[in-house]
Formats: sequence, structure tokens, C-alpha cells
Amino acid sequence: MLRSALFFFTAFCFGLASTAALADFESAKKAFETHDYQTALKQCATDAESGDARCQNILGVLYATGQGVPQDYAEAARWYRKAADQGYSVAQNNLAVFYANGRGVPQDYAEAAKWFRKAADQGYAEAQSALGFHYEHGQGVPQDYAEAAKWYRKAADQGDVDAQNDLEVLLQGR
Repeated sequence: MLRSALFFFTAFCFGLASTAALADFESAKKAFETHDYQTALKQCATDAESGDARCQNILGVLYATGQGVPQDYAEAARWYRKAADQGYSVAQNNLAVFYANGRGVPQDYAEAAKWFRKAADQGYAEAQSALGFHYEHGQGVPQDYAEAAKWYRKAADQGDVDAQNDLEVLLQGR
């Protein structure tokens, strides 16, 4: 699941938030994108503690990558889980990647597939592609090429190039 080990910092504007929380989040997002990790941390810390899933995910990314804080996979997983438990698809995908790779949590393909499924069901293309991979290779789910193709196709239809390639390879080989 090497592709999924990459942390994509997209799709942040999901969900409702108060005006102050939205301003903090937007400020944190901008700071992160400009590599000002200390400001991102500062802007999101309070809102993350108060339950803002987007800020919890940002803290997870900061701890996972060691940007602005010491790298700590267990702490990253803790923040991802807080956001994932609230239904935030980006964090669900990030947590799934951690389970697939055994970062901050024990490696557990079934748990990874569970979290990829939650994000995939919300239309998150990266998770759909990852779920296709898990079905293709029987990681945490029964090997099922038809199910793999279904999930690759969903991601491919959203423009996910990796899923397009994986679907083509799968269909040529079967």
C-alpha cells in the first residue's frame, strides 16, 4: 500500500463549523500549505481539542510527518482516529493507511480495509483505490477481483490515475 502511505492534504472543506473554527481551520490550512507548520499547529490545537475533525486530521498529519512537532506515529494515529470516528473521510483514509502499514498501530489489514471502506463509501477516491487494492490482493478482505474492479472503477471515474492503471492491469490479467 505504498501509494496510500502518501498523505494527501486535500478535501479539507467538508462539514459544518462555526465561523471562528472555520477561520482557524482556513488559517491552519494555508499555513500548512506554505510549510509554516508552527502556525498550523497553533491555529488548530484548540479546535482539535474541541472536536474539529479537520483540525484533528491536520494534527495527525503534523505528527505523522514530524512537521512542527516531533514525529510520533502513535500520536498521529490518535488524532486520525478522533477525526475518523466523526466520519471525516480524509482522516478515515489516513488511519487506514496507518493500519495497512503498521504505523502507530499494529498492522491489521482487516482494520485497514474497514477504514478504507468507510472513506470509500463517502466517495473518497484514494480510499476507493486502496480498497480495490485490498480486494485484488486479499488483504483484510476475501480476494475478489470483481469487487476490486468495482472500487478501482469508482476511483478511476473520479480521475484517480493510479486506479485507472490498476483497473486496466486487473482487467487485462483476468
